[in-house]
Amino acid sequence: MTALPRNDLVLVHARDEVNRALASHDGREYTSPPHPRSDALALVALLLERPVQPHEHEQTSWSRPLAGGHRTITIDPVPTQPEPPTTPARRYPPRPAHSGS
Repeated sequence: MTALPRNDLVLVHARDEVNRALASHDGREYTSPPHPRSDALALVALLLERPVQPHEHEQTSWSRPLAGGHRTITIDPVPTQPEPPTTPARRYPPRPAHSGS
């Protein structure tokens, strides 16, 4: 598993995959807003319904059983936004004066 830098913002993704015959749906998905890694680990613990152990702090994925299925939780770095291309400001010709007649 790939370790992420501790101070970067991360997204938490959770996916519940369940048996449709048992649950009347195929599962659910959730992606959190960006969090510092420490807050993301607190959310992971909530989704796991158990504490995240110190030896798991560098992990980027977890799973747990659910009735009729399982939950997968992953954390990923927030994608960096590429810098917008710099284009020269567009200049428009001046508007003609309106006579107002």
